[in-house]
Amino acid sequence: MRKPGAMHKARWMAKVIYAIKMTLYSEQLRNLPKGTVAYGDQLDKLKDFVIFITHVYCDWWLKCQSIKRAPLMDLHLYKTLLSYKQVNAKIANSALRVLNRHLWYLTPEMVVFGLFDFNAPERDRQEMASRLKTLKPEDLPSVPSNRFGSDYGKPSFPSIDHETSLSDLLSTDSWFAVKLLNLDMGFLEEPVDKWQKMESFQLSASKVDNIKVINDAAERGVKLTTDYRAKSKSEFHFQNLLQVVEKYRKEKPHLRKKMKTCD
Repeated sequence: MRKPGAMHKARWMAKVIYAIKMTLYSEQLRNLPKGTVAYGDQLDKLKDFVIFITHVYCDWWLKCQSIKRAPLMDLHLYKTLLSYKQVNAKIANSALRVLNRHLWYLTPEMVVFGLFDFNAPERDRQEMASRLKTLKPEDLPSVPSNRFGSDYGKPSFPSIDHETSLSDLLSTDSWFAVKLLNLDMGFLEEPVDKWQKMESFQLSASKVDNIKVINDAAERGVKLTTDYRAKSKSEFHFQNLLQVVEKYRKEKPHLRKKMKTCD
């Protein structure tokens, strides 16, 4: 057993690993002088935390790697947390409070991507297809309607219970994503088991697969913006500057490493 080194708050998985190790060695830690590692009931609380991580969080965190899987995984996570109240209501309610602020992939314009999730039951995907056809407006929406706040606005998150399905979360706003990505939805007219062989589904699925859902792209975008915003003279100049920088970095991907080597 070694004392952990410096650890930034953003390194969430490092905290999880250390918590699991401490729980596995909890009996040995209890034999140490009081206050050496933990005080009072801290080890018991740590055990509750590890049980939650291993039984609820890790499964969701490891599998949610693509936008087409995100709606079903987030819905399963929410329902799991509702059930977890019977195990530990305090942890479940705390997790639900946080998740209720991050239901982005369960909004109507995002949940439609669940149609392309091969891990979702065929029955659920068929229900989504049937409901989506009934919700199709004459003119596809240019912007989502269920928004609040200024400018583009933020989505209103849905209410979820044990009976909620992906098809229940669809609305006319779901067609906004279809229009935005120019998806060919002709496959909706056929049974689910025929979709994979249809060209319309294959083309639409390839577009969906290329959408990034990890934070890396957003964080790099924020860093790029903060680095060059002050150097721009106008919005037009700013947008051009960002494109030039991005293009140059793609052409010279190892430039920074070479500079460090030269130093």
